[in-house]
Amino acid sequence: MPLSITTDPAITTDPASRRAELIDWLGGILDMSSVERASCDASFRSYYRVESTAGYRIAMDAPPQMEDCRPFVAIGELLRRANLRVPALYAQDIERGFLLLEDLGHRSYFDILDEDNADALYEAAISSIVAMQCRIPAARVPPFDATLLRTELDLFTDWFLAEHLRIDLPRDLRSAVVECFDDLIRICLEQPRVFVHRDYHSRNLMAMADRSLGVDSKATTRSQAISQTRQGSTPPLSPGIIDFQDAVAGPITYDAVSLLRDAYIRWPAERVRRWVDRIHELSVAHRLIPADRARFHRWFDLTGIQRHLKIVGIFARLWHRDAKARYLDDIPPVLAYLAEIAPLYQESEAIAHLLEGFDLAEREKEARQRILAEKEVVST
Repeated sequence: MPLSITTDPAITTDPASRRAELIDWLGGILDMSSVERASCDASFRSYYRVESTAGYRIAMDAPPQMEDCRPFVAIGELLRRANLRVPALYAQDIERGFLLLEDLGHRSYFDILDEDNADALYEAAISSIVAMQCRIPAARVPPFDATLLRTELDLFTDWFLAEHLRIDLPRDLRSAVVECFDDLIRICLEQPRVFVHRDYHSRNLMAMADRSLGVDSKATTRSQAISQTRQGSTPPLSPGIIDFQDAVAGPITYDAVSLLRDAYIRWPAERVRRWVDRIHELSVAHRLIPADRARFHRWFDLTGIQRHLKIVGIFARLWHRDAKARYLDDIPPVLAYLAEIAPLYQESEAIAHLLEGFDLAEREKEARQRILAEKEVVST
């Protein structure tokens, strides 16, 4: 059982004070030699790599006024019980928002993926998706319902169109976009409901030690992957999974979209199609879905549009609300996905017209250049 330390302190939000408080907390648990910033993400959480006599650890600082550690703890336990590779939890102070976690290393999928190892690494990631869906009951996590899906879609209109591009849609196009949102929500809800990580992409999958690229790095065979998932074992190359606190019960294609139409790394369409076929094959083998490959691809594409509209809105909000500029450069690849897929389906026709009619890619480029130039002036 993880060590639990609970107190009732006056919670601070000042970064320097938070760091000092975190180090003081860690000092009561570990014999430390160094504490260095490891990363921060799109949330208000910060992560530190702690070197100690016990080895390396990761300390999470999640200010309680902005973040709640309890979902991370609870969902991490669900994933561990399902024999998925997630960080061990060594200590927690929920009231102050501090967790001490296993260090899964420095290398994410994003850091190491290339043409040669992609099939092996994605095979492992796909096997883990199906394992999550098979082993964790959807009822154990909150529902990805129509209200939440619409809230996500509204990020696109409120933060990207209105705030970032300063576009006021004409009434007829606004109505068409709302109708499109209705269709996307319907398509998400008509799919089998499973455990969904929700941010299952290359930056949240850790390449574990040398197993990911060693001499045995060939993709798991199909029969082996199916057998391992049924038996509850962890397949070779199984990625370390992080950032899982927002897991929900949602559409079966959602994590596949997160992985294969990643905002941070792009693959040729034909290669993505083969990987989608692989997910479909495993899902059918586990009786998660019927053997209707065309419908699965349709679900995958349209669920991807819902996710990418949300992502564009989030990336815009991260600058305009949170002053995090580094996500601005990630908007164009996501718009490119939308421009590629939206024209293929009647349900997303309004998005295709919006992208083309308002030349969103060019307007976004101009907005981003203006913001970065203004930021540079301020910093000097």
